[in-house]
Amino acid sequence: MLSLWPNCKSRVLRLSTGLVALLLTLPAFGQLEEGDDLFQFPPETPSKRVRGAVIAESLGRSDLALGYLQELVDNQPGANTLLQLRQEFGIGTFLDLSANPSLAPAGRQLLRLINEASLREPASASTVERLIEQLGTSTTTEKDAILRILSAQSAAAAPLLKADTNSPQGAVADQILKRHARRFRFGLLAELPAADTPGQIRILQLLGKARDEQMARDVLPFAFAQDAEIAAVAKAAVQKLTSRHPVEMASDGAAVDLLVNEALQLIKQIDTRFPTESALRVDRQLGGRMSAENLNFGVASLARAVQLVDNALAIAPDSEYCLAAQKVCAAAQKGYPSRWPNIDAASLQGQAASATAGSVDAVALEMAISSGSPSAILELLVDTSTALAVLRDNPGLHRPLLIAGDTRVRLLGSGMVNAIGVKDHRIDQLITVFGAAALNNEAVVIDSRRGEGLSSAAVAGTSLLESAGNAVRMSTGAPPTDGGLAVELGISIEQLQQARSRKDSPLSQSYSAVTTSSGSAGFVEATQQMSCELVLLHSNALRWDAASTVANLRADFRTREIPIVIYGPPRDEARTAVVRNRFPGVWFFPEPLSELTFHDQLRLQDVPGPLLSAEERASMRKFARTLIPQ
Repeated sequence: MLSLWPNCKSRVLRLSTGLVALLLTLPAFGQLEEGDDLFQFPPETPSKRVRGAVIAESLGRSDLALGYLQELVDNQPGANTLLQLRQEFGIGTFLDLSANPSLAPAGRQLLRLINEASLREPASASTVERLIEQLGTSTTTEKDAILRILSAQSAAAAPLLKADTNSPQGAVADQILKRHARRFRFGLLAELPAADTPGQIRILQLLGKARDEQMARDVLPFAFAQDAEIAAVAKAAVQKLTSRHPVEMASDGAAVDLLVNEALQLIKQIDTRFPTESALRVDRQLGGRMSAENLNFGVASLARAVQLVDNALAIAPDSEYCLAAQKVCAAAQKGYPSRWPNIDAASLQGQAASATAGSVDAVALEMAISSGSPSAILELLVDTSTALAVLRDNPGLHRPLLIAGDTRVRLLGSGMVNAIGVKDHRIDQLITVFGAAALNNEAVVIDSRRGEGLSSAAVAGTSLLESAGNAVRMSTGAPPTDGGLAVELGISIEQLQQARSRKDSPLSQSYSAVTTSSGSAGFVEATQQMSCELVLLHSNALRWDAASTVANLRADFRTREIPIVIYGPPRDEARTAVVRNRFPGVWFFPEPLSELTFHDQLRLQDVPGPLLSAEERASMRKFARTLIPQ
């Protein structure tokens, strides 16, 4: 025992000396930071703070963990730092920290910052290629790489296809493609035309798993490929994609008809003033094929229509039908949103005699007229020489133009039919109406109550129209307009004067109104205006009740696109529900309504504003007056 004492004594001395030396090296010996007694050196880098928070939380020190996370958030780390943290720890770590109530709100804030940094990172092919290198390791890094590859969506398709399936990384990449083909379908489709035969077969097999029925329209041209193997795989993919609604693939003609008809249907809906929920849903779905900054109703549908016609041309490149559809799509894209083209009526007479057109032009104009799209029709009519020749050689197109729902199409079509020497009573009537019409936006008020009218409701009625119109005239010194009283709903006189120089302005709520006491009289007034922009209908209208008035307005080609606002006591909202659900473009405003808030109610309930601008009305009136025989 004694012989061991010297050795023990020396060990104790060495241990004591080392402990003293260790304590002396502390940055604040005897003065440890208050509340931080876990680490000798408190974490100071973002990585160490996250690691320290994880360790502290596992030891039950949520107070320290929250402090580390809050320091990290308060330092506002950059996007690169946040992405490095995500790659080092994996997104699961930050999800756990965010879900811990004792670490709120710093845990949630840190997760939000990391997600924002991940979204801002460009989803480039080179980024995905680096992520593919991390596959096949069965680690946290691999899981994070897979999530980032999935978030890249279409941009990841090309790198995943290029990965060598014989390598561990390529095998995982192939599994990702097979399991998530729908996520990468637009990228796969973009790679399809340039791929070699084995590549096209592989991509077509993947697209068959995309669970997107619209994708069948893009695969359809390959079902008629010269390569028998590609055609067989494409047909199998189309059958899988359209299992709920099979398409006809017996002949190329049937496929072309399908593609062109769907393209025309998309063109038809872009100019409707009252798009249905299904049309809006289709447009949003088609928007997934486009960049976010280009999304709005109509643009996505037009882009898809062009793609469908291009697919049809791939099947039948020499078809006049497809070439005409391509011409209509180009016209609709160029003319959207539709506007009056400012054509000189006097020049039409000289062009009519020498006009020439081909068969494709005739089919294109007929196709555009049948679609009912003002954007396409007006743009085709702008080529006056060709349009005059088509109308001269195809008399069957005259009547559809003269009874078109869009007032601009009716007027321009009337001028052209008149220029080729065709006489029609509808042309004379239209010229008379347009030549004498007011330049203000026109409206019709239908209220059968005598004595009180809409004055008791204080909304867009006789009393309001007169007071607002008189206020406008007194302020501006302007005389009464030909078409009625200039009405300003929900806009001050100062705003009105400032807005006159702007095309898309609150001036759109200024109306020339005509008041009537019966539904039938209101219908007649609406049909005789240049372009009625609004009908205000009391729920207790007489001599055509509200339901009959709405039905007649929607049945006539001149008024089918006019917004109709039914107003009345709140109890009438349920009573008019059947009418509003049956016909598009009908709203209900309960009484009482304020003159000051009426404009806001139109906007909040998405009631379409006036179709024509002041400039368009002036140009159309000048065009009509030029057609009047001198």
